[in-house]
Amino acid sequence: MSIYLSKTEITSYCGNVVPLKLIADHDISCDSIKWQSDSDHIKIRDFSKSKDYAFNNGVLLTLSKEGCTKVICEHDGKKYECKVSISKRRHATRDDKMNVYPADLHIHTSKEHKRDIFAAREVDFPSDCIASAKDSGAIECSVLTDHACTLNDRDFFRGFTDEEETPHSGLVVFPGAESEITVIEKDRFGLSHKNSGESVTINASNYSNAHSWDEHFANMADSEFVVAGLAHPCVVGWDKNGIWNYSLYKNSQNPEFKRIMRLTETGRGDYSQSSMLYHYVYSQALDCGLKISPCSTSDSHGSYEPVIGKTFIVSPEKSKEMFYDALVSNRIYACDSGAVELKMSVNGCIMGETMPLTDTYKFHIEASVIKNVENAMPVKCTVVSDYGKKLLTVPFDGSADFEIKSDSARYFYVLLTDSEARKTWSSPVWTGREFDDFSHIEKLKPIDKNDWTAFDEITSSDASAVINDNPKDVWGGKAETASIIIDMKEEKQIAAVGHYAPPVFRFELMEADIPIESVVTEFACEYKISTSCDGKEYEEAKSGYIRAFGGEDVLAFEPKAARYVRFEVLSTVGADSERKEFEGKKVKIGELSIFE
Repeated sequence: MSIYLSKTEITSYCGNVVPLKLIADHDISCDSIKWQSDSDHIKIRDFSKSKDYAFNNGVLLTLSKEGCTKVICEHDGKKYECKVSISKRRHATRDDKMNVYPADLHIHTSKEHKRDIFAAREVDFPSDCIASAKDSGAIECSVLTDHACTLNDRDFFRGFTDEEETPHSGLVVFPGAESEITVIEKDRFGLSHKNSGESVTINASNYSNAHSWDEHFANMADSEFVVAGLAHPCVVGWDKNGIWNYSLYKNSQNPEFKRIMRLTETGRGDYSQSSMLYHYVYSQALDCGLKISPCSTSDSHGSYEPVIGKTFIVSPEKSKEMFYDALVSNRIYACDSGAVELKMSVNGCIMGETMPLTDTYKFHIEASVIKNVENAMPVKCTVVSDYGKKLLTVPFDGSADFEIKSDSARYFYVLLTDSEARKTWSSPVWTGREFDDFSHIEKLKPIDKNDWTAFDEITSSDASAVINDNPKDVWGGKAETASIIIDMKEEKQIAAVGHYAPPVFRFELMEADIPIESVVTEFACEYKISTSCDGKEYEEAKSGYIRAFGGEDVLAFEPKAARYVRFEVLSTVGADSERKEFEGKKVKIGELSIFE
C-alpha cells in the first residue's frame, strides 16, 4: 500500500495559497487525518468540516510569513512532512522595464448552476477550462471564478491542484470564486434592491455565500492576501429591481471592504445589456477611498469564450508572483478593444502609485496598438478626477504631454477613446489627499413633496411625474437634455438632491424583445444642480455624473437656503457613450427628491 504527500518540499513567496494532498492507491478522503504546522508562518485550511463533500486528505496552505517551516500530516500512526520555504514577495518598481499581459479575471469552469448537477458533473472541470483558455491564445492570465452558491469544497480545492499542474509559461492561473453577498433591501419607495452582489475573490483559501458583509468578511478572515473585485457592478433589474450596487457610500466605511476590494469591472468590450453602466462605479468607488482598478472580463461559463475586452496586467515578467503583485499594486488597466498598450505617468509616478503632495501635475501618456484590431488606435485622451469629472480632453496621436493644476484632486486616471468610441481606462495615480466621509448621507432626510410643482423649462412641459414619490411612474423628456425646475413653495434649508433612474425589469423587457441597452441609454448622466430663493437668480450647488442607476443616488452638497431647485440633465448615458447608435436618446427620470 502506497501513501505519500503530493509534495515534500514547497518553495514559494509570502502570500501564495498552495494545495497539499495526502495521496494513496485507495480512497483515504474520509480517513482520520491530522494536519499541523510547527510555526505560525502558515495558515492551514482543512475541509473535514465541509457541509457537503467533506474530505480529509487535502488542505490549502496560506503562506503568511517569511521563513522556513514545515507541515506535518499524520495518518494511521505515521507522519509525513513537507518542508516549506517562504520568501519575501517581490515588488516591482517604476524603474523596472514593464510589459503588458492580456488577462481575463472572471471565468467559470462550468455551464451549470443547479447545485446537484454542478456537484455531479463529469465535464467542465477546472482543468478543461484552463486548457480552453490556454488554447484560445487570447490571454496569458485567468482567474477561475465559479459561483459560491453552486461551488463545493472539492471542486474549489481541485482548482488549486489543476492550477499547480499548469505550466505558467503557457497560462498563469489564479484559483478563485465568485463569492456572493446577498442583501435584499427595500428602499424608501418600497422597491426591492439587491444592495450587494457578487464579488470575485482571488488568492483566498475560502469562498463565501453570505447574507451580510459581516458574514462575508468572517468567511474571508483567514485569507489575509485576498484580492477582490466588484463583479458586473451595475446589473440593472436582474433577479430583483435595482442593481448589484454594493451600497458603496455605506459599505466603504468598513475597513475590511476597503482592504480587499481592488478591482471593479468596466465591461466586456461590448455594449450589450447594461454593461455600459459598469464603468460609472469605478470613479464612485475611488471617491469612497477604495484602492481600486478597472478590469474588462468575459464572465465566460464553461469552455473559455474570448471577448474583445481585456484586462492588461503591467508587470516586468510573466509569473504568478509578479501578476499578484500587479493586482495588489493597482498596475492593471481595462481596454474595450483588447488591443492598446498604455503607458502613463504623472509627476514620474506610474499607475497605482501615490505621489508626493503638490498642486501641479505633469502627465505623460503613450499608447500603441499591439493587436490587429481595426481603428483601435485612440484618438483622444481625457483626464478624469474626483466625482468622475473630466478635467481635460486633448487630441491623441500616440503620445501626449500636458499639465494640470489642482489643489483638491484625490486621484487621476486616464480615459483613451478610439474612433469607434471604445474606451481604455487606466488605473489611478493618487495624490495623497484625504477622501470625503460619506457617512452623513445616511442622516439626510427627504422633504415632503405634497404641494410641489415641476416643469421642464427647455420644452415648457409638465414634469410632475418626477416628484410624485413613484419611481415606476417614469417622466419622459422630449429631448436629450432637460432643465427641470422644482418649486417647493417655501424656502427651506436643503443639502442634497436624490435622483432615481427609471426602474428596469429585465424579464419584462426580454419578453417584449426590447434590448436593455436601448433603455439604459435614456438614463440621465451628466447633471448640474442650482438653487434659488426667488426663481430668478440661481447659484450652482453641485455638478457631475450620476453613477448609481439601480436606485436613488443622493447628490449631496453644502447646505443652502432655497425655494427653487433646477436639475439640469446635460447628457444621457447614450450621449456619454459617444456611440452613434445611441445618439439622440431622449432622457428619462424615475424620481427626483430634495433632502434637508
